[in-house]
Formats: sequence, structure tokens, C-alpha cells
Amino acid sequence: MENLERELNPLVHQVLEKDSKLKLIFRLDSLNEIQSYQNNDRNIVDSQQVKLIMQSKKDSLAKNKLYELYFFRDSISDTTFSNYEINEAGTFGVYDIPASYPGGINAFLKVLHTEISAILDKDRIDYYDWDKAISFIVDKSGKLKFIEDNNLIDLVDSTKIKKWQPAIKYGRPVPQYFTSEPINKVKFLFENQYRIELYSYDVLYPSFKGYPIIISDALIKEGNYQTIISFVSAKGLFEPHIIKGTTKNATELIDFIKSKGMEHSSFLPHFPGRVYVYYK
Repeated sequence: MENLERELNPLVHQVLEKDSKLKLIFRLDSLNEIQSYQNNDRNIVDSQQVKLIMQSKKDSLAKNKLYELYFFRDSISDTTFSNYEINEAGTFGVYDIPASYPGGINAFLKVLHTEISAILDKDRIDYYDWDKAISFIVDKSGKLKFIEDNNLIDLVDSTKIKKWQPAIKYGRPVPQYFTSEPINKVKFLFENQYRIELYSYDVLYPSFKGYPIIISDALIKEGNYQTIISFVSAKGLFEPHIIKGTTKNATELIDFIKSKGMEHSSFLPHFPGRVYVYYK
């Protein structure tokens, strides 16, 4: 598979558009014939040169295994990165499932509303952080931890909150960061409106100076992020590119990520691609 990946890479590079990805999936059937799957790029798979390369390797590959090859052509470096994975035939992994709360997200919001409303000091209404978001992380075991940036959460008894079902990314449990729309005092208190908008983000690391490091495979335009960097997620590679923020802040963020080691991040995909990292 390593030889196949290495020989296919320059051919894919010639036809793959910049910032595009390609996935080739095939298996050897019981007759030792290569069977390709429909989500392959037909122009590349049907290439005679590619067929010859794949045919030359089939005697070294086990039958009835699912062979997956991933390619990504990066526009910044104009390099095509690649990786592969081998699975049992007939088993496609479940890759993306968001974190969920027992009974649904509204059941969670109702607990928040009940807890805050019961203990809130109505003689000190303006003491609380209205018009500010409530943020929290659901870790990969399903445990919730609030981000200490809104004093309304001080009123919540965390023992009343049930354990979440953690998010699944690329077939692995991962932490997920949630933040709400700003809490409107009138709607929350006087209109008894507990349903608020929640936004979720994937997490590279749960805490750096008290706040999570957010990661995405696309550039997020909204949000008040102090520092944004990007890098290609590929084997043994970490070459960050600064998109936003001071050199000092970006360097601190990059050094922190390096100190943790990219191989320990549960978010990073096993296939190559440019990812974006955000920090408030």
C-alpha cells in the first residue's frame, strides 16, 4: 500500500485541482480482480496508467479487504499529500456524529433555565452577565464542563445535568465545544423562554490559558477569534501558516500545539487536508 500510494501520488497531482481531495476505494474479490467503488473519481480510476499500477500490486494485497487511498492537493505549498487505510470489506466507518443530550438539546436547555431561575437573586438582576453567551465543553467521555466566562453558570448545579453522548469524529470520540447566542434577560426571565440557539465546534485541545482551541476543516468567517492558523494534517507534518493575529500570539499557540504533539489529538483525520485552528 505504501508503494501504491507513492506511485499514484504524482499521477493524482497532475489532475487534482488545488485545495481538492480525492478518495480511491477498492478491494480484491475472491477471483483476485480489483473492484472499485462508485465514490471514486472515474477519470482517475479509469486511467490505463493507474490500472496498471494497481494491477502490479494486487498479488501483495489480501483478498476481501477494503483499501482506501486519500489524496489532498494543497494550494499554499502546491504539494499533494496522501495516506491510506485498510478495513474489513463491507464495513464503512461512522465518521461524524455530533454530541447529544438524553432527551434532546431542549431537555438540556430546560435544566439550565430551571436551575438559573430558581437560584437567581432577583434583587441583583443587573449583577449577572446578560447579553453574553454561555459556553461549555463536552469531553470525549460525555462529561460537561462550563467555560468560566458567564456568572449565570455559577447558579447551575452540575449534578442535575445528565451525562452527554460524546461526539464522534472520524470514527473516534472527541471533545466538542458549545456556545450559545447571547442570553437575553427579558426573554429568559419574563417570557420564560428557555430555548436558545447553541453552536457547536470541534476541539483540537480542550484548554489553552483557560479556553479551548477550535479546529475546522473549513475557514470560519464569523466569530471573534484573536488568532487563526492553518496547517496540513498529514503524516509527520506540522508547518503552520498564520492567517490572523500577532506573531507573538500565533507563536504561543503554535508552540503549545507542538508541545502537545499532533499525534495525541483525537480530532485529526487519518486522511490529509488543510485544517484551521482558532483561538479567542
